[in-house]
Amino acid sequence: MSTRGNAPSLLGTYDKLLEEFMPPSLLITERGDVAHVFGGASKFLTLRDGRPALDIRDVLDDELKVIVVGGIQRALKSDSAIVFRGVRLHGGEYKVTIRRVRSMTSGGVHLLVSFEPIETGVPFARSETELGARQVSRDLIGQLENELTVTKENLQAAIEELEASNEELQAANEELLASNEELQSTNEELQSVNEELYTVNAEYQRKITELTELTNDMDNLLWSTDIGTIFLDRQLRIRRFTPPIADTFSLLPQDIGRPISTFANNIEHPELSQDLQRVLETGEPIEKQIRDRQLHAFFLRILPYRAKGTIDGVVPSAAPLL
Repeated sequence: MSTRGNAPSLLGTYDKLLEEFMPPSLLITERGDVAHVFGGASKFLTLRDGRPALDIRDVLDDELKVIVVGGIQRALKSDSAIVFRGVRLHGGEYKVTIRRVRSMTSGGVHLLVSFEPIETGVPFARSETELGARQVSRDLIGQLENELTVTKENLQAAIEELEASNEELQAANEELLASNEELQSTNEELQSVNEELYTVNAEYQRKITELTELTNDMDNLLWSTDIGTIFLDRQLRIRRFTPPIADTFSLLPQDIGRPISTFANNIEHPELSQDLQRVLETGEPIEKQIRDRQLHAFFLRILPYRAKGTIDGVVPSAAPLL
């Protein structure tokens, strides 16, 4: 026969039986939350204004809280029930029993706190461990002292770590300050060097401008003169020449850098190459009157090209004679 339809009535019967035969009790979870109240045990609870709390430590007065919280700690570690006798509640003496209850299905652990009026002459069961409130207080105080000691040790270790970190940060800050001072000094030096470079650059710019103007003057002078002139280096290669000499040696602008000996000329002077070499070696000028193949008379002068006190080439020039 199925009993599924009778489940609501059975639950009601269970609640009635618990109300009649169950002593005032509190079912508490392992975390300390109130899960169920039996047999009028709500009279031992103290509710405060505001949002109701489930934590057992928030709904008991101070004296009962010490007993229950201490008993819970012992009951979780003991196989027998923990009993407190002579606990005065609401003008009477009660036996407070705390036992561990393990679920047969989920395996979870709950704690049942029962409040029973003391009847004289009734011995306690062997499965019960009787304790006094003072002993629980001492146990709680000892437990709190141990926790406080551990907390102090942890706090001291944390303080030491913070002090070490602070010293490291202080050292790092000092290093950063020193680095900042060095960078500041380096920046000042760079600023000074930059100013010097700016002055040198301005001087170089002025000299470049002067050299540009001098080059322009020389170019204009060379192009405006009627004297044919060739500037030769130490290997007698062409460095520069004036237009009047270009026809004599058949020179073009792209011939700069080529040896003068590779060019034919129309001057009646076969010893020209020897004279150039002699002036380059001795530094003594040579002056001669010569003619070209068209019988035009010229005054030939070969001078050494001096640079920084040394001979760095020769400069032959031919001026027409009237």
